[in-house]
Amino acid sequence: MPTRLSQALAGLLASALLVPPAAARPFTVEDLLRTESFGQVSLDPAGRRLVIERRGPYVSSPEFDYDIRTDWALARLFVADLAKPGPARPLLPAAAGMGYLAGPWSPDGRRLAVYRLSGHRWRLGVITLVTRSLTWLAAAPEDAQQGRTVQWRSNTELLALSRADGRAPRSLRGFFDYADRQPGRWAATARGHGQPSVIGSGADRTARDRAAPHELLAFDLARHTRRVLARGDLTDLEIAPDGHAVALLEAGEDLQPKAGEPLQGDYGLATQIQRLSRLDLATGRRTPLCAGCDVLNALLSWSPDSRDLLVFARGPDAPWTAGAFHRLGPDGRDTVLDLGAHVPALSLRPEGVRTGWLDGAPVVLAHPTEAPDRDVWLRLTPDGPIALTAALKDPHPVLAALGDGAALAVADGVAWRLDATGHAQQLGGAPATGAAWPRRLLEPRLGLTPPRRDWMLLQDPDGALRQVSAAIGPSVGSTDVAPGASGAGAVPRPADSELLAWSPAYRTAVLRAADDRGRQAIVLARAGAAPRTVATINARLAAIDPPRVIAIHHPGPDGAPLTSWLLLPPRAAGSPPPPLLVRPYLGDNYRAVRISAPFVGDLVANAPAFVGHGYALLLPSLPIRRGDPAPWTGVADRILAIVRAAADQPDSTGTFDAGRLGLWGQSYGGYTVVTALTQSEAFRAAVVSGAPTDLLAMWGTFQPNWRYSPEDGIDIAWHAGWTETAQGAMGAPPWAAPQRYVAGSPIFAADRITTPLLILHGDQDVVGLAQAETLFTSLYRQDKDALLVTYWGEGHMLNSPATLRDRYARGFAWLDRGFGINPPPAAAVPRPARAAARPAPRTR
Repeated sequence: MPTRLSQALAGLLASALLVPPAAARPFTVEDLLRTESFGQVSLDPAGRRLVIERRGPYVSSPEFDYDIRTDWALARLFVADLAKPGPARPLLPAAAGMGYLAGPWSPDGRRLAVYRLSGHRWRLGVITLVTRSLTWLAAAPEDAQQGRTVQWRSNTELLALSRADGRAPRSLRGFFDYADRQPGRWAATARGHGQPSVIGSGADRTARDRAAPHELLAFDLARHTRRVLARGDLTDLEIAPDGHAVALLEAGEDLQPKAGEPLQGDYGLATQIQRLSRLDLATGRRTPLCAGCDVLNALLSWSPDSRDLLVFARGPDAPWTAGAFHRLGPDGRDTVLDLGAHVPALSLRPEGVRTGWLDGAPVVLAHPTEAPDRDVWLRLTPDGPIALTAALKDPHPVLAALGDGAALAVADGVAWRLDATGHAQQLGGAPATGAAWPRRLLEPRLGLTPPRRDWMLLQDPDGALRQVSAAIGPSVGSTDVAPGASGAGAVPRPADSELLAWSPAYRTAVLRAADDRGRQAIVLARAGAAPRTVATINARLAAIDPPRVIAIHHPGPDGAPLTSWLLLPPRAAGSPPPPLLVRPYLGDNYRAVRISAPFVGDLVANAPAFVGHGYALLLPSLPIRRGDPAPWTGVADRILAIVRAAADQPDSTGTFDAGRLGLWGQSYGGYTVVTALTQSEAFRAAVVSGAPTDLLAMWGTFQPNWRYSPEDGIDIAWHAGWTETAQGAMGAPPWAAPQRYVAGSPIFAADRITTPLLILHGDQDVVGLAQAETLFTSLYRQDKDALLVTYWGEGHMLNSPATLRDRYARGFAWLDRGFGINPPPAAAVPRPARAAARPAPRTR
């Protein structure tokens, strides 16, 4: 039963998101382009000030050549005060053509590092929250992928890894670099003195150009100084808790796979070895650590006393599954830690290990050698490992918190305090469904480490949140009560809200709530107090008539129950049922579906846009069984079986026209669509974009920025690894399994395609343009209905508003023609009639 507080919160969300007017309308592509979103939301260390990234309407971006980072150019920062809840206010004045993103907080929460994106320039700054004074620093920090590139040493000193040449991070630059640099190269060649790009293999591995070095910079905000502490191809940093030293990772030699060695998977995604050193910040002395090691950047963990450093490393040419934990001391001591009859619980793509420190010893997540599906937390002592969670029934694999003398965990719906010996004490409070973790976008490495604190956040069966504390000593912990509240101090949380942050000082949950129209709100929920909305976006979508959503229950290929989702447009009484568009993606398994503001990657195959145009939309669950030798077989039959299940299910019978089926697929979803077209003639029309269809070409083709900027590293293992061990599922290089490449590549079955196919592709797509051209050529060669549309200057996500408008207009017209819906005038059909005369050749 909902509590009065949860009902109040739901009512507040409804009022915050506005009540829809009586005259509703469908969602359109223009709505999609004008949709806003929230980015990073973070609390200061004191839990008082909340900073929100609000990303403006997509179409308002000053530029669209950032690929999937376009929303960075739209970001504006707002701040709210939990002590005096009210609407969030702008933290910085708006500036045309600039995006501002939040970085890490200073330890005292008085200052916030911020990033600014302006054109192709990326800069680091610091804002003082009380005075709103802003200082821009002479630094262009790299974008942290798994570790850190910016960290506070103290309340007034900030360290940053910055490119010495001032160029933007690779994650930004990789897309627009070509447009910025290539014309000059062509011009140099035209003048007779061009220079080639060179990469090498084997004995010539070092032939490629190298990037400009990075600098480790120290900014003293009190003294207004800037110092260069270290130089090199630095990639990651972690400052010791007492600030006396910093661990540094530096890229070394290229990692070139060996014959017979698998790509990706156990061998990881990295293209260069990572070498470790320790920099003494008082003396400037830099000491190499873990000689001969390739160190995983997902783990640089200092002991609380700042003496030892915990890392995970492997030897030369070894897989990460052969890696080990190393405890490195200040005197050069390197102790390889003994896990006994256990092996590290290693996650892949990207690689990561879960660790922490408890009572002076490392704790790591591992599993018994003979039971890889049963994780256990081990405390690694000189006398051997101690299993902290062995006595718990069904423990959650993630520790909720680590204190100075105890770990907090949830097992079988109950909160527990574990001491350093593994002795477990149940904490007070009612049973819970599990611990609750706010999402963590900044500094990804921190997401693998249990936070250091003596409390954890639990979620009750009704969704309410409560903070449970445990004393460091032997006494049993208790459930905290919010100030002024009665009862256990539980904070209501609607089922459809997302937990963004928790303030222990104010016992306040920061929630993101969204409705099925795409409107969102940031809400502060506190026990015993009325919830407060501090920010809202997409109020203009109040007029949208949302789709009706129906869960479709059906068995999978192995008989296991699955759920797919049917989204239906509003339908006037007596009107015929709409055609059914299927958006398949082999490997997807939908346990839930949420319709809210899209992120950049959701612009290209947007569900509300499809339903808004009038189609019924099916999102089919098509999981791949582990070890399936040929996941591409029977794809069409699996899709059609789900369509039949939807047609037969009582609450969805008659809601769509099963005789008018279409497909739309992006990326691997495009591969899924083309594969299905080679297996069935049941589909009236299909649209694909960014689709790999020739796995041999996919295996060996460079993506554009590798050609133009070899100094950024050789990522050959990315495409080849995707094809061999990831979604491509070939399992071997082409010379070892040529017939498998033929069997898994729909291009070799293009003679079986009868469905009219619209092919959309960007010339800068990581899936090479030749994939689309080869598919089109195969259909052209057979005089089959197809249209190839090439978008210039576009990557995998097709970012420009003009491109997005065109792709949906063409796609809808293509599908409408296949479905027999209101055929447009001949001039508007995105395909010339067969009898149309060829245009006269141009003259110069």
